[in-house]
Amino acid sequence: MATVTIAKCPRKKTKDVYRVDFYCPETQMKKYYGTFKRKSDAKAAKAKLEVTIDGGELIEMPRANRSLRNKTVNHFCDLKKKSGKDANKKGVSALSQLQDI
Repeated sequence: MATVTIAKCPRKKTKDVYRVDFYCPETQMKKYYGTFKRKSDAKAAKAKLEVTIDGGELIEMPRANRSLRNKTVNHFCDLKKKSGKDANKKGVSALSQLQDI
C-alpha cells in the first residue's frame, strides 16, 4: 500500500495550499510530489499517485516552471536596453515602453 500524505500549508498573504508527499518505495524516504491551491486537486493527485505506486509504474513528477531560475538582474537590464533601443528607432518613447511592461 502506498503512503501518500496531504498537508495543509498556511500562507500569510494568500489562501492555504495543500502539499502532496509520498514515500518512495525504493528508498523509503519521503519525497515531494506537488502543491495545489484546492483540496480537491490535492485529493485527485493523491488518488492518482496511489494507483501509480501500487501498480508499480514509474512516478512522473510534475515539472515546475524554471524558465527564470538562471536569469540575473543584468539579463533583464540588457533586455530592457535592447527594447529601449528598438523603441527609439521606431519613434516610440521609453515611457510608453515602461507602461507596457
